[in-house]
Amino acid sequence: MWIAVLGALLSFAAAAADLSGIWRGIYTSSDGRHHRITFDLKVEGAKVTGTVAGTVNKASLLDGKASEDEVDFWAQWPYGRFHYVGKLRGDAIQFTVQAGDYKSEMTATRVSN
Repeated sequence: MWIAVLGALLSFAAAAADLSGIWRGIYTSSDGRHHRITFDLKVEGAKVTGTVAGTVNKASLLDGKASEDEVDFWAQWPYGRFHYVGKLRGDAIQFTVQAGDYKSEMTATRVSN
């Protein structure tokens, strides 16, 4: 039984660790403009830290959490607070991004570990 518990814990840690790295995607804002976004994610256990950067600004991640193949964090941009919820799918994270009442989907692909 202890081996099964240890195996489950190790697989959880490995899945969460797969979220660490640099990811890039294109975000479509509420006015229809496209913005290149770069995520630099660092996962330690269930905690996620790092940054999210656009073409002009960069923001630190706030309240970052990871569990298995999912990530959840906030970023405070000069133009508002954004909530990012993502699910790992191979070498991509499928994000739902919410800013106020506006919600959008985006995919970020891994650039490096």
